[in-house]
Amino acid sequence: MADHVYTIMTNPDTKITQVVQESSSLMDTAPLPHARPGAISGLLELVEEYGGPEDVAVISDRLRMEADDLLPILDAAVMLGLATVKEGDVTLTEMGKRFANAEVEESRVIFREQAMRFAPMLRSIHEVLVASKGKPMHEDFFLDILDEHYSDEEARNQFETVLNWGRYAGLFEYDSDEKTLQLHDDEPDHESA
Repeated sequence: MADHVYTIMTNPDTKITQVVQESSSLMDTAPLPHARPGAISGLLELVEEYGGPEDVAVISDRLRMEADDLLPILDAAVMLGLATVKEGDVTLTEMGKRFANAEVEESRVIFREQAMRFAPMLRSIHEVLVASKGKPMHEDFFLDILDEHYSDEEARNQFETVLNWGRYAGLFEYDSDEKTLQLHDDEPDHESA
């Protein structure tokens, strides 16, 4: 943003609408369901183990979980294109079956691909980190943006969820002492950035 302001100040012919468009598209803040990747994986493995469409109430009973605790996990699986829900029955998609049966590293790759495709907030944070060219970015940058769309508590919850997803997917790392995010060293896009 500072570069754009400087460009406008030194080049009066620059169109200001370009700056507005770029800054408003900085980060997609569509909410993520609060579910950890391990819980998503466990749910999918359970549905796969029982061989097909499984009633949400039956899953809740088998896991001894309240529906309110199960629904965010289910919402996340649906959001990521790993499962569908129709008339109260959960069915795994082909990608969900692959994820449920995959070894750890392959499941991380599948999760990364699905999250980058279907989780705009995670994709946006990743794009910001790619644009930072490997430099760590303080969490306050992201929390300030989220605060514009959510309460302080929900902004923090969304940030924690995106951290869990991004770290599991191997997209970025979080330094809890410095409170910074940066691209994961082995992350494919980091090497080409």
